[in-house]
Amino acid sequence: MMSDTSDVRNNKKEGRYELAIEGELAIAVYDRRDGALVFTHTQVPEALEG
Repeated sequence: MMSDTSDVRNNKKEGRYELAIEGELAIAVYDRRDGALVFTHTQVPEALEG
């Protein structure tokens, strides 16, 4: 069962946002370009898809 609240964490060292739910980790990788964030890759575990 998913929690009512979730925390998205900015992992600056890895250059990605992370969301942990029920022991699974979804990520959105980014680069900083010209003062903006450009998302270059996302990964969602199969258990969290949909």
